[in-house]
Amino acid sequence: MAEAGSASRRWLFTLTILVGSFLLFMVQPMVARMALPRLGGAPNVWNSAMLVYQALLLAGYAYAHFIGRFTIRRQAIVHVTLLVLAGLTLPLALTTAGAASPGWEVVWVPWLFLLTVGPVFFAVSAQAPLMQSWYAAGDGAGDPYPLYAASNLGSFGGLLAYPLLVEPILPLGEQSQLWAVGYGALVLLVASVALARRKAVAVTHVAEEPRTAIKGSTIAFWLILSAVPSGLMLSTTTFLTTDIMAMPLLWVIPLGLYLLSFSIAFAENRTLARLFVLAAPVLVPLCAALSIGEKADLGVTAGIATIALLFIGAVALHSRLYSLRPPASELTRFYLFMSLGGVIGGAFTALFAPLLFDWTWEHPILILALVALLPLEGWKPLFERIQIRQAFIRTGLVVAVFGVMMVTGLTTQIALSTVGDRTRSYFGIYTVAEPEDGTRWLIHGTTTHGMQVDGSTQPTTYYGRNSGVGRVLTRAPELFGDDARIGVVGLGVGTLACYRQPGQQWTYFEIDPAVLDYSTRGQFTYLSECTPDARTIIGDARLELAALPDGAFDVLVIDAFSSDSIPLHLLTREAIAVYRRVMQPDGVLLIHISNRFIQLQPVIEALARDAGLSATIRNDMEDKSARTFTSGWIALSADASKFERITAQEGWEPLGEPADRLWTDDYASVLPHLKIKLVE
Repeated sequence: MAEAGSASRRWLFTLTILVGSFLLFMVQPMVARMALPRLGGAPNVWNSAMLVYQALLLAGYAYAHFIGRFTIRRQAIVHVTLLVLAGLTLPLALTTAGAASPGWEVVWVPWLFLLTVGPVFFAVSAQAPLMQSWYAAGDGAGDPYPLYAASNLGSFGGLLAYPLLVEPILPLGEQSQLWAVGYGALVLLVASVALARRKAVAVTHVAEEPRTAIKGSTIAFWLILSAVPSGLMLSTTTFLTTDIMAMPLLWVIPLGLYLLSFSIAFAENRTLARLFVLAAPVLVPLCAALSIGEKADLGVTAGIATIALLFIGAVALHSRLYSLRPPASELTRFYLFMSLGGVIGGAFTALFAPLLFDWTWEHPILILALVALLPLEGWKPLFERIQIRQAFIRTGLVVAVFGVMMVTGLTTQIALSTVGDRTRSYFGIYTVAEPEDGTRWLIHGTTTHGMQVDGSTQPTTYYGRNSGVGRVLTRAPELFGDDARIGVVGLGVGTLACYRQPGQQWTYFEIDPAVLDYSTRGQFTYLSECTPDARTIIGDARLELAALPDGAFDVLVIDAFSSDSIPLHLLTREAIAVYRRVMQPDGVLLIHISNRFIQLQPVIEALARDAGLSATIRNDMEDKSARTFTSGWIALSADASKFERITAQEGWEPLGEPADRLWTDDYASVLPHLKIKLVE
């Protein structure tokens, strides 16, 4: 009777694990979204958030392992109490803290996330190992490890639900309240599970499953097999957005596949896992060769190969990890070291790599580590038949993959690193390219930050004379007098500087000191030649603008939306209010919206109507002779006469219909505004 009762309750344990994991991976992007008004959307912000979550997960697993020495009844009392106490911090809201000092973002960002979500994340993170341990304590319960597959399915569901369903529909306040309701349901589920196991003893006390000593080498292997896929998941995100196919929401794919790899590797039915393990030694080297290839030649192929490499490799290594799992009596210890390995891999990618490397060198390093660790047991009969040792095959695979990556792309990256024309900061990787046509380019990932021709001060790329910004800045003396005050958010290489005219005062806002360095050390001369006395304020533009007095500018240029990860906090109702306050009542706001992936016209039209501003757009076509790109600039003003004088020139058009929902700090989603054509 006890066995039947235990078996019938498997659904309850599965549901509890699913709900807990679903909540964990829904709260991750939700808190990151809350932090946007302070942090922006750089890929490393997400990596920092992931590192905090991995650290909290490790702490939760350590807690689960520690209380595993108690009876199930005592464990349940402790855990339910912890859940209730952590729930007192709900609903979630970003903790109040000052802005990060330039250069300290790598420490400040994790601290902010830790203070905001730490208590509840810690409490929920213990769910997977605890519920599996409690399940194993039931009579005839069976192997608890496949329940970890359910845990990761729940994580995958939460990860997808947030950007696809929750964020586009609900404002942040309601998201937080909904999550709090889910948390309450989880507490009830845990209490129900505890009730179902109220008479059970801890699995470590089960006589028929004696504890065995675990070798230090086995624990070390657990750590390595966990660290490499974890680090590779984060490095894949950085590598994709830096070198191949940056696009909105791209971070969901590597993390989602990483989670799914656990579901396959830990599944009770081993068929699919065995297929991945068998195919990995063939497919992983092939994908590695394609992913490191020249992006201009491979494009989307390289992106697909990079993603496939992560997924296949993670399933293979996690399957090898599953094969080394200990008895259920050591379950919490296993998950503790597995989580520690994840933190080690995450720390290597998110903390140390940006400090050690000028490019995403962590990615090929982790690929080589992955190849070296691939399980080869499926090929053992063949190796024995041809009398070749596995160690020889493994070494040969690593050498071959390294050689192919050198030929297809790493040689170029080594040359760039050796020359020193590349810088890596918290906000990204910047490369100076100098083709043979006399131009010099600053490239940030796949985004052009500016270009200069043979030291000329003629504006190029998105900032030509016929562009919207070029036309307004040229007429600034006519519109505002000779002493016009100009503010520019987003420095780039300083191309706009040479629109400055005598008597004008210019101020730049730039979040990354590395970008300013390129414009002041002589590689790009727009600033030194045209605005040598201009003030440059380093920090988040919205926060820095908010600290300025009213009416500081006649013209304010916002140039921050051309990349894939647009800073949403610079395009909300609250942000527009900041811009209007620091502008003169008759001032002009110029917003650059050239973006391959996101259609921002409806968003800005809705914001303009809400703020009582008139808005117009000028789309300028590419002119190869002038070295200018296709660009879109929107001009906004509350002054009818200024607006009429701007639109009197040909080429200015209405923005069209507004977005259905207004972007605010509490609600903003790029999903409804994604362009169908995601790649060119």
